Amino acid sequence: MRRGVDAVLAMALVAAVAACTGADLATTSEASPASGTTSTQASGSESAVADRLPATPTDAALAAYERYTTASVGALAAGDADAVALADVAADQALNHVRRRLRANSRDGVVVTGSLEPSATPEDVRYDGATATVTDCALNALEQVDADDPDRVVTEATGWRQPVTATVEQRDSGWIVTRIRVPLRDGSGRVPPPPDEPPYLRGPAQGPAPPSCVPPDLARDAVDGYEAF
Repeated sequence: MRRGVDAVLAMALVAAVAACTGADLATTSEASPASGTTSTQASGSESAVADRLPATPTDAALAAYERYTTASVGALAAGDADAVALADVAADQALNHVRRRLRANSRDGVVVTGSLEPSATPEDVRYDGATATVTDCALNALEQVDADDPDRVVTEATGWRQPVTATVEQRDSGWIVTRIRVPLRDGSGRVPPPPDEPPYLRGPAQGPAPPSCVPPDLARDAVDGYEAF
């Protein structure tokens, strides 16, 4: 009889231990996913914070210059000197520079099509702690067309690569271009005061060829292509 009681007690003890172990396992099992979720959430939060971190001044200045180029071409295509997008990316002389080109186009009854393609890289940006200077060799593939008849080309694109120097500053609204300089196409390197500037952002460049500013890699590719021909 005693052995029967002992057996029953032993079985009860085993059951109790198993129940406790199961509870511990359940607790551990529930904690693990939560821990994993917390880790994932933390990782996601860190990623979000990283996304909000400001770019380096060099990257920010280069991005601002590219936005300026895009907004300028958009305004030239629309013939809109008061385009909001322009005021968002430019100020001072750089903003007035584009607006003068737009008003000249309006007087001539033309708008611009095509593209203006920057080629500057971070290595072409100089940052001095207050402003950044972007030195570019932009491909001017713009052409002027009749504003009332876009199929009629007034001045064809030349496809010249033009040296451009842009001053970019960080202001309350962000990084914006405040000054743009484009040398005369006579090879002198001079930048004349308005309104005697060449029609850089106005449309295709006119007059004598400018000093070459073709990137070395592109120049080598062109020579290789010519020799292969």
